[in-house]
Amino acid sequence: MAQLTVDLPKSMYESLRKKAKSARRGVEVELVEVLQKALTLDDGTTENVDGVLDGMKFLTDRELRKTGQPARIRKAAGELAKLNDKCQREGLSREERQRREQLLGVVDRFVLIRAEALALLKERGRDVSGLLRT
Repeated sequence: MAQLTVDLPKSMYESLRKKAKSARRGVEVELVEVLQKALTLDDGTTENVDGVLDGMKFLTDRELRKTGQPARIRKAAGELAKLNDKCQREGLSREERQRREQLLGVVDRFVLIRAEALALLKERGRDVSGLLRT
């Protein structure tokens, strides 16, 4: 495992420390979990989105910009578009309907994560206008 030293604002550290204490974990373990949740765009499995959004405040500007990139969702969005077209033309099998629902969840989750990333960047005084055009 790689090691990293990070200087956090005191308020962020306190928030992380309190969260770790309530979960009965060390701060380092909590930070790794928060980062792992925030950086992972899953394949549609249900996950606590609130926890992911909450953990995003610990990400750097660069990480937030990367998290909000539409390229991260293009494949799922493309597959969803094909299923939507097929649904209108001829209907979907049970498996296709399930996959469509799964993809809707992935896309919805991405939209929430992207919105949070942009909001955090804006809150930090960063220009997000270039990210809104993509």
